[in-house]
Amino acid sequence: MLPRRTALLGAALLLPARSRAQAPAASLAAGPQGPEGAELREQVWRIPVPARRDSAETVLLEATLFRPPGPGPFPLVVMSHGQPGSPAQRAQMARPRFITASRLFVEEGFAVLLPTRRGFGASGGPFLGGTGGCERLDLANNAETSANDILAVLRFARAEMPFLAGQRVVLAGQSAGGFGSLAAASRPNTGIAGVVNFAGGLRAGDSGIGGGFCEGWQDKLVETMGVFGARPAARGVPSLWIYAANDTFFGYGLGSRMAEAWRRGGGEARFVEIGASGRDGHGFLEDHMSIGAWGRHVRGFLDELRAAGRV
Repeated sequence: MLPRRTALLGAALLLPARSRAQAPAASLAAGPQGPEGAELREQVWRIPVPARRDSAETVLLEATLFRPPGPGPFPLVVMSHGQPGSPAQRAQMARPRFITASRLFVEEGFAVLLPTRRGFGASGGPFLGGTGGCERLDLANNAETSANDILAVLRFARAEMPFLAGQRVVLAGQSAGGFGSLAAASRPNTGIAGVVNFAGGLRAGDSGIGGGFCEGWQDKLVETMGVFGARPAARGVPSLWIYAANDTFFGYGLGSRMAEAWRRGGGEARFVEIGASGRDGHGFLEDHMSIGAWGRHVRGFLDELRAAGRV
C-alpha cells in the first residue's frame, strides 16, 4: 500500500481547442511520445485500442499520464473527459489534463491516465457515441461507446505500463466521461475498485436547424442510470457522485435522481451536492477555487477504498 499525499448537445466541459498543427494520431507510433515533464511527471502517450469491439485493427488514442515520484508500482486513476456539443468542437478539443483533480490524485499516491476518446481531439477513429436522435434517444450507446475506450485503455495500461499496480484501479470522469466510467464499472470482470463521478451524465438534443433538447431526455437519463446500476457487477463497486447546486446540465435535483436510480437498481452510490460554483457549476472540476468543496469528499472516498483493501 502506498503512502498518502504524494447528434448531440453534449454533456460537456468545453476544453480549449487544440493546435491545428498537431499530427493525426494514426501517423504516430504507440507508446510514450517524449520524456516526462517537470510538473507531476506529465507525459503524452499514444494508446492502441480496437477499431471495433474484438477487432484486430486498432486506432491510436492520445492520452496524458501523470505520476507521483518514485518507481511505483502506483495504483491508477483512469480519468475521462466530457463531450463538446458539435463535431467541430470535438475535433478541436485539447488533450485533457484536469490539472487540479490530477494533482489531488497524484498527492494521494495514484498515477493518473487521461485518454482522449476516439473521435475527439488528436485521437484516431470516428466518433461513435451518437444517441439516435430524439425519436429513438439511445443514451446508453454513448456511455457504452465511452466504456469500450476506457476499458481498452485500461487493458493496455495493465499490459504495457509496469510502473502501475494494474489491479488497483479507480475510474473517474467528468460529465459524459463520468457517464461512461459508470457504464464501464457496471461491466463484469473489470477489476474496478471504485468510481468518482464528477457531474456525470449526458443531455441530448435535435441536431437539426433550430433543434433544442429532446423532450424527456432527463427521464431517459435517469432510466439509463437505473439500467446500469441494476447490472450485477455494479453492486460490488463503490461510487462517489459529486454535483454542484448550480449545474445547468444536471443540477436542480437531476443528479440526485440519477444516483437514486442507480441505487434502486442495486448499485452503490454516495451522492454529494456541493454549493454553487462559478456561473455554471457543471464546470466545477476546472475551477481550482472549488476544490475545498469537493476535494475532501474524494480524499475520504480514497481512504475508504484503502481501508477496505481495494487500492
